Amino acid sequence: MNTNTKNIFKHALIIVNPVSGLGDPKKRRELIKNTAKEVGWIGEYEETTLRKSAGYIAKNAIKKGIKHIVVCGGDGTVMEALVAAVKKPVNVGVVPLGTGNLFARNLDLPLETEKAVKLALTGNAEKIDIGVANGKYFSIVAGMGIDVDMIKDATRELKNKLGFFAYILLQLKI
Repeated sequence: MNTNTKNIFKHALIIVNPVSGLGDPKKRRELIKNTAKEVGWIGEYEETTLRKSAGYIAKNAIKKGIKHIVVCGGDGTVMEALVAAVKKPVNVGVVPLGTGNLFARNLDLPLETEKAVKLALTGNAEKIDIGVANGKYFSIVAGMGIDVDMIKDATRELKNKLGFFAYILLQLKI
């Protein structure tokens, strides 16, 4: 899809995982909202909770006819929204807020929140590949063995303290 017109996605739903990544969630929330408003965004904003995942929020929004979702969070949050959008007429913009941000790094998306919000709301939509293995979708990485254990065992608390190094520490068994 060619989106040469600025602010084509101004009616986007912004989904934010407030516990993704490091830093003050309140400051991040304000930065996301203020940056979005700077580029003309007038859509809705919703945060994930234990009961409402990014996938749940995205599915409901798509059912209501939303055509553009901006998902702000880590790789898990991003995948939840992407899975909800598979084979649907919807664009998904990504604002990386996680520990590793592999999805954003692999696609060379900006890691700075302001730049990522602006791109997600005004950039050109590109198709990406999404695979499926054992009935589960993936786009970031498909793994088995040590890499699965590494990601699974990294708690939110450990990631908050050590960032990306939490994954490495667990594998070194220190």
